[in-house]
Amino acid sequence: MANFRRSKQWLIGILILAAIACREGTPRTEIRDILDNPRKFVGKTVTVEGTVTENFSLLLFHTFKVTAGEDGIFVLTSQPLPRENTRVEVTGIVRYYAIGGEEMVVIQEEVGD
Repeated sequence: MANFRRSKQWLIGILILAAIACREGTPRTEIRDILDNPRKFVGKTVTVEGTVTENFSLLLFHTFKVTAGEDGIFVLTSQPLPRENTRVEVTGIVRYYAIGGEEMVVIQEEVGD
């Protein structure tokens, strides 16, 4: 009987840890890491967290800048723009664009169903 109780306690503990892990979702990537080594991240899905410091519409995309500390990265989205000074968590694919001699690394936000 003691072994059954101990096994039950272990099972409950494992289920709690699994629930916490699922709640956490995708591990966050530091914006500084993306900016320091963009080749490592281009084409990969990342999650960043920070404060919206700018927002505007650019052609067909809505664009906003997420800043964490001194570092910021632009996010392209088809969703409504978040307000400035709002804390956000964004998941998307890192993209690289070179236009007229200017180079830019951005995150293209993934939008769920």
